[in-house]
Amino acid sequence: MALVGGGGAGNVAGSNPAGIGSGLNYIGNKVYSYSGVFGASSSFTEKIDFTTGATPIDAAIQCIGFANPADTGPGVNSIFTIKFDGQVIGYVKVETANEAMPSLGVVNVVIPSYTHVQVGVITDQNDANKQGAVIMAGEMF
Repeated sequence: MALVGGGGAGNVAGSNPAGIGSGLNYIGNKVYSYSGVFGASSSFTEKIDFTTGATPIDAAIQCIGFANPADTGPGVNSIFTIKFDGQVIGYVKVETANEAMPSLGVVNVVIPSYTHVQVGVITDQNDANKQGAVIMAGEMF
């Protein structure tokens, strides 16, 4: 297998040594996947989609709520779905519609070897100006 991001990790399908995208990226024993920002949509869409390699990962999946960076007004309600090998392991509801609501949901997970990981989202609005993101960062052990 080829090595990326400073070596030490196998390059699994879709990995990229830096940047955004739905794949898994390696830097030494650290791993990450950044969706990049995306607009609110009332249609469910996958934002992170990768398969791990031979080494398990201790990670945090951060579901970042939707807001318009040019307007401090209300955002949207969203539900993020986290799946391992097609099985839903959890939902994260993030509300930015009301100012008193949390705008970030974090789920700590252990991802087993050779696991297909998907994180998708649906919101209660269609608005490209209200943007959210998904970040997964962790460490192989």
